[in-house]
Amino acid sequence: MSIRRAVIFSTLQRYYGFVIAFISTIAVSRLLSPADLGAFSVAMSVAGVATSFREFGASAFLIRSPTLEKHHESCAFGLTLLLGGGLGLVLVAVAKPLALFFRTDEVADLVCILSLNLFLLPFGTVNNALIRRQMQFDLLARINVISVTLGFFVTLGLAWLGFGAYSLAWGAVAFSLFSSGFSILWGPAPAIIRPRFTGGGDMIRFGSQTTGLSVLWDISSRYSDFLLGRMQGLAATGLMSRAAGLANNVNDVLLSGFGAVALSYFSQLQREKGNPLATHLRLAALVTGLGWPAFVGLAFFAEPLTLALYGEKWLGIVLPLQILCLQYCLGLPFSFQYELVMAKGSMDKQVKAIVFIEIFRIVAVTVGAMWGLIGVAVALVVTQLFATLSCSLVVWPTINVGWADYWVVIKTNLSITAVTIACCWGALALAHQWNASYVQLILVVGPVVAVCVLAGYAALRHPLFVEVMKLLKGWRPA
Repeated sequence: MSIRRAVIFSTLQRYYGFVIAFISTIAVSRLLSPADLGAFSVAMSVAGVATSFREFGASAFLIRSPTLEKHHESCAFGLTLLLGGGLGLVLVAVAKPLALFFRTDEVADLVCILSLNLFLLPFGTVNNALIRRQMQFDLLARINVISVTLGFFVTLGLAWLGFGAYSLAWGAVAFSLFSSGFSILWGPAPAIIRPRFTGGGDMIRFGSQTTGLSVLWDISSRYSDFLLGRMQGLAATGLMSRAAGLANNVNDVLLSGFGAVALSYFSQLQREKGNPLATHLRLAALVTGLGWPAFVGLAFFAEPLTLALYGEKWLGIVLPLQILCLQYCLGLPFSFQYELVMAKGSMDKQVKAIVFIEIFRIVAVTVGAMWGLIGVAVALVVTQLFATLSCSLVVWPTINVGWADYWVVIKTNLSITAVTIACCWGALALAHQWNASYVQLILVVGPVVAVCVLAGYAALRHPLFVEVMKLLKGWRPA
């Protein structure tokens, strides 16, 4: 499958997932309280760290390995099955202490439910990785669309019946069950793989690097949930989680279509002696050109969107959300750098940089939490600046990229971002003079701003506009 078709299928699938998640978030936010969401966020943070460790880099190894032997599939299944089962039992064991730490039994129950994912996911790991390696993103899209839809109905149905935070946990388990099942049913590997626990030394060596990074990444990124939950209560965790979730949803819409195929495609280019660096810079320029205007719009319309989507009880997310938009804008020009480094196999310097960055994030968030949600959001912006500086000194030399290369990415998108700021500022200023309601801001002012920005893309002949035109002219149905 070509990279364009892979991106199209991946993007459509991710957009569908975003729409379902968006609808689910709106419905659940109306049915659940910030404290309910906070309890689930804490439990999901614990389960998420365990899930990162469960894979031990097996999927990434199967995707990027230049030559894939048959025993690698058995080793990957055996490794993830062993770790998944062990970590699932560990989660059950730590559930009660966590409940005592946060002073609510609900956290323990949620952790036990989410531990089921660790027993289910290993069965779909090999097939899922092979689907990505073979660039069969049409099949991957089918699996994820069906699984997301079924998980959505489980979550919404249970929330409607009054299960509270438990509806989110059972929805996550349902998604894992369906995703693993369909991967086994339709994937290229045999439905039954005999697990192997020996002969996977190369996989373990690779996993020891990537897993350590992934676990540290998860701990530091979820650390604010623990800290706020302990210092200011689960309601504060719920508010921060909702603000971060909305910003992250926008980021996922921007990156996930490309991100799902980035490692596979960079690895393919590396194996075929191509130029993955040039592709990385081109993709970064395109997603930045789309992302900067999107986050500017989200920051300007944060308050009316919060009122429309979640209601007045969630207004505490507005300022943290606006600050988080700045954080994501700072990171967009360097998108897919991690996947590029992994594809090139030069992980040593990346490991060192990420360790320092994530330790810095933990320290910054600890200090920022003294000032509540705003302090945590500002700490994340500072961390993003530190991450960029660290990577420029340590990682960039290993992939032969520098500030001059990324300045091209940034310069390309300054004009359309300025157009977006001017449109949002002017339109909202006029709307406030007319005392427009939040419904009018979203249904009338928002679309007007969007049309003006789209006209800006065309007038500036932005590379994203040019790429879309090429895609429309060159598309031929299969």
